[in-house]
Amino acid sequence: MKSKTTKKLKDIAYLKRGYNIITRNLYDDNGDYFLVNLGNIDDFGDVVYDGLKRITIPENKLKNFKEKYLLEKDDILLTLRGRAGKTAFIKENVDKLTVSYNFLIIKVKNTEEILVKYLFYYLRKEKNVNRIRDLSTKKIIDVVSTKDIENFEITYPDIETQKKYVDEIEKTKKEYFEAKEKYERLIKEI
Repeated sequence: MKSKTTKKLKDIAYLKRGYNIITRNLYDDNGDYFLVNLGNIDDFGDVVYDGLKRITIPENKLKNFKEKYLLEKDDILLTLRGRAGKTAFIKENVDKLTVSYNFLIIKVKNTEEILVKYLFYYLRKEKNVNRIRDLSTKKIIDVVSTKDIENFEITYPDIETQKKYVDEIEKTKKEYFEAKEKYERLIKEI
């Protein structure tokens, strides 16, 4: 077996906190921007777009907001507050999509070194979720500092092995959903 590489998360990815929403006044049913919250992430790390809250960004903060906080395809989201360690993957570009300060936005620096999907699945591994939760301050709600996550060690194999893992996981996930759909259809036929 080929050797694995271990690096700190900050060395393989750009990390930034989501937008700090400090007032409920930003929530607006007619707002221009869509906010991903913890409840919008399913058990597989997919964002459920139905039911996203809308927010309005004050005009004087709009330029900075657009440059720093809009999500893009292949971003990984990691919760730092509440259910620390929960992850989500942004599969596609969705216009005007953002996330709150409770999340860390992770962007892989070099996809020839580590695949985005590999890092996503690595962070979802139960052992790693528990490692992240162990970094929590364990107060009333879990809170993990950005500094601790920056130094979180990521171990990964060569790119070809990563591709094999990702392909197998994606194939299994697809088969799971197909089987679930068939199961539900058969139950309805009874």
